[in-house]
Amino acid sequence: MDRYNIFRENFKRLIPNDEIKFVVGSEGDLDYSMDVVEKYKEYFKGVILNFSPVFGQIEPSYIVEYLKDKNRFLWKIT
Repeated sequence: MDRYNIFRENFKRLIPNDEIKFVVGSEGDLDYSMDVVEKYKEYFKGVILNFSPVFGQIEPSYIVEYLKDKNRFLWKIT
């Protein structure tokens, strides 16, 4: 999806307190979402990041633990 460069044009329009929602079904999805945030971090300052589980594919508690492990990374972009 990223090869079509759909993110940059949308992300440029973000302002503080806007929200981005990542729907994730696996650790690979979580890794990809973190890669997206890292790649476009200049546009994510003050933006609220939400992570929603795909029902039956990933436990919400796993998402929480994953994000706790990435906590230092996430604080750098806020």
